[in-house]
Amino acid sequence: MALRQLIFLCLLATVLCVKVKLNKKFINQALKRHNEIRALHGVDPVVISNRLSKYAQKRANKLAKRRDLVHRPNIKYGENLSFVSGSASGMDHVDNLYTEEEQHYSDNNYYGREPPQSDFLNYGHFTQIVWKGSRKIGVGKAGGYVVISYEPAGNFLGQFRENVYKKV
Repeated sequence: MALRQLIFLCLLATVLCVKVKLNKKFINQALKRHNEIRALHGVDPVVISNRLSKYAQKRANKLAKRRDLVHRPNIKYGENLSFVSGSASGMDHVDNLYTEEEQHYSDNNYYGREPPQSDFLNYGHFTQIVWKGSRKIGVGKAGGYVVISYEPAGNFLGQFRENVYKKV
């Protein structure tokens, strides 16, 4: 094998190994902020699942490679997708998903009732973060692409009243 080919293969292997490495600091920051927000809404904290984090990381790697933010059509878990700048912390990321959408949810008096499906794009990240029935999360980041997976999944029609509460 030519030396150039060998060097290329070694570099490729290094990049692939680094690419799937989980970013523990980002994950812990995202978990902390999820639980702070969930406490504000009177729901139990979530825990990190290594299995879900590996799943989310693989998903983030694929999104970064394709350079798109498209949800899986038949997702097994709840999913929040976004793109953040390289310097954003896990807390910043969760705040960006939460702040405007919670305000929209509140301004439209959706608490205590079933919000319209037609408005889902304006509240779906927020409601998944605070979904009472979700117990575990996994976090993955590749480039600026962030995937947070939730188990059990949230955002089911007919279940918002029982799973999304006003701030306490």
